[in-house]
Amino acid sequence: MTIQSRSSCPTPECGLAEAPATAAEWGACCLLAAACVAAPLALGSTAAWLRLATEAAMAGSSVLWGLSAGRGRRAALLPIAIAALFMVQLIPLPDGALTVLSPVAAGAWKLAHADNPSAWGRITVDPSATAAAIRRLLLAVATVVTAAHLGRKRPLRQLLAAALCVVCIAIWALGLAFPFDRRKLVVLGAIDFTGPIAAEFWKTPIEPPISTNGSGNLEWITAGDLRYQSPTWIAADAFGPYIYANHFAAALALTLPALLGAWLSASRGRLPNLLCHALAALVFAASIWTVGIMAASRAGAAGLILAALVFASLTLERLWARRTATAICCVYGGVVLTFTIALYGGFQGVATIFPEPYQQRISAMLMNERAMAARTALRMFCEAPLLGSGLGTFGDLFPRFLRTEFLLHYAHNDYAQWLAETGIVGAALAFIFFGFLAVAARRWRQKVVMRRTADPITAGLWAGLAGSGLHTAFDWNLHIPANALLACVTAGLAIAAGATAPSRAPQAASSRRFFAALPGVCLALACLVAVATLARDAASDRAMRHMRTAIVAARLSSMDKNLPSAEGPLRRAISAAEKMEPWDPANGNMAVLLGICHLHLGEQLESTDDKNAERANADRWFGVGRLRCATCRGLPEKVTRAKAP
Repeated sequence: MTIQSRSSCPTPECGLAEAPATAAEWGACCLLAAACVAAPLALGSTAAWLRLATEAAMAGSSVLWGLSAGRGRRAALLPIAIAALFMVQLIPLPDGALTVLSPVAAGAWKLAHADNPSAWGRITVDPSATAAAIRRLLLAVATVVTAAHLGRKRPLRQLLAAALCVVCIAIWALGLAFPFDRRKLVVLGAIDFTGPIAAEFWKTPIEPPISTNGSGNLEWITAGDLRYQSPTWIAADAFGPYIYANHFAAALALTLPALLGAWLSASRGRLPNLLCHALAALVFAASIWTVGIMAASRAGAAGLILAALVFASLTLERLWARRTATAICCVYGGVVLTFTIALYGGFQGVATIFPEPYQQRISAMLMNERAMAARTALRMFCEAPLLGSGLGTFGDLFPRFLRTEFLLHYAHNDYAQWLAETGIVGAALAFIFFGFLAVAARRWRQKVVMRRTADPITAGLWAGLAGSGLHTAFDWNLHIPANALLACVTAGLAIAAGATAPSRAPQAASSRRFFAALPGVCLALACLVAVATLARDAASDRAMRHMRTAIVAARLSSMDKNLPSAEGPLRRAISAAEKMEPWDPANGNMAVLLGICHLHLGEQLESTDDKNAERANADRWFGVGRLRCATCRGLPEKVTRAKAP
């Protein structure tokens, strides 16, 4: 095998496609780059309309890439195939088939359809949530595919890598400028996430789980002779532009190695090699201090340490130094794996091997919320092992499995949640994806060795994926739109580095060109449909937020007669939701919220006839909600009162 010298390969990006990028590819790349910078700075894009803007940018880039000229468009069918596979979870099935595939879902739908035992159910217990999750999965896979193909052209790759570097500097600077303040719960010094009830300002019954730390509890609310359970979420510990400090840590772990890779690449030949790596190590140490001490994210600090070790093992030029870093990385990975097995396996006996002063603390750590959530996810998988309980349904089923009023909307372990929601089929897809990443990493490493040239930027991409992958085992980073986007782009660029340069094909006949372009056109149409329905979902989320706000106003006015009546806010919220409801006919949660609004509106009225009319409206909407979702919260029951002695 001939080894190319450094002079024959002057840049670390040699081997990338030399064909000039088309205007459509430049447009797709600019959209992705702008979204990578803007999404983390916009509160992680957790608000409904900001999330939609991020998803629209992802869809737009995939549409432009899919419609642009070039080869390799068969990869455009991959996102469609994966989305179509999980749409099986939405197909109505008879009770016998559903019991075999998902006993959990079968039991939940039997309760929901108690008045009609012959009604069919679905694998998912919440079809609306699963459909939205499938659309987002389509866009995520499409973004990976798009970034992987755009990243094979040097200028486009440089633009996307520069976006990762810029956002890293921005979020770190904002984190230092706006650290967490337990007294205020304010993001970026201006955006207040405290709840509407002064005595419990750290709780919010208005914001959705994604705008909190994902945990909370069910509260019993009384309205007349009925009561219902309402979720109240705990406001998160904001850090920098992120609502939750752990998500700040995950974004930093994804982007910082790429930034340091750019630093090593730019300083090569200008500064002593030892000084360059020493400064990189110092920056890693400062980031670990920021994440572990200031943001109090232990999992984030562990992820950054792994990212630093992987980065060193890939960028150090001396063989002994590289091997030493690799050995330390393997030992560290083994320790983390052992800890993870002990944490999620529930092995309480592990605590006894530690000195007595630490045993109680370790036992408490082994029984904390994250461990409990992950073990619950594994139980869900065992109940529905083939296709899972449905994408986006972990939070609906969690309190039912534990028979508790404590809520965790996310499993705090994206791997365990994916397994619970998608079953063996989803696990197989995940293994295929990780295997593909491993093959791409091996190919990239072989290219670097053959050309005898460093590629620190790509090394930073792989290190970022390693650090983020570790952190994801202890949190729900991939459910944050901004972090999911950063992970998709990083993975796409890393895959592109291990790909071979595309060959130029002769001009094909017009009929063959049509069939070659068909996969890209299908992807474009799928992305457009997905983002259009996600826009509908964002409008529904806004309508439901207005209803939750009006319901809280009604609750407060019933407790304090000095407050104004909530009749006006309730009527306005009901009117807006009833206009939106025909556009979102599968949303069971919206129907239940409409029923609760009518229930509280009846309590605001004086006339008995008006009260009865609102009660009838409430019962109608509650019935609709039962048919649409097997696990809707808020369905009322009679208040049981103790008899007088």
